[in-house]
Amino acid sequence: MKTIAYVGVRIGEHNHVSRIDAKGNAKPLMRRFDLRQHARHFDWGRNTGGAAQLAVALLADATGDDETALEWYQHFKAHVLHRMPASWVLEINDVAEWLLGLPITLDQINTLDRATNVLKGGAA
Repeated sequence: MKTIAYVGVRIGEHNHVSRIDAKGNAKPLMRRFDLRQHARHFDWGRNTGGAAQLAVALLADATGDDETALEWYQHFKAHVLHRMPASWVLEINDVAEWLLGLPITLDQINTLDRATNVLKGGAA
């Protein structure tokens, strides 16, 4: 089933990222070590190898195109992931718009309340 959103939650030192489908089902986002291996974990909100790993994995999933992910993931990390709060929701449409040259605003990066709602099966 197609991904409609991504949810990231930081609990202590552990970061969890899930992809949410149209039925509200959450599954862990694959790390995509076959494309790049920057870190064994995902990270965001800072400039780390974990943020690079998240960027390549998220873009590969969102676009379905490994080459696009490899071409743009460092830019995505620098322009989007470094601003992410501890808990967030990022809709697939926002990723598509960013790839088309439109900025993702902080208002589009939803925080803990919305992330919790999505994980409980509510609307994004």
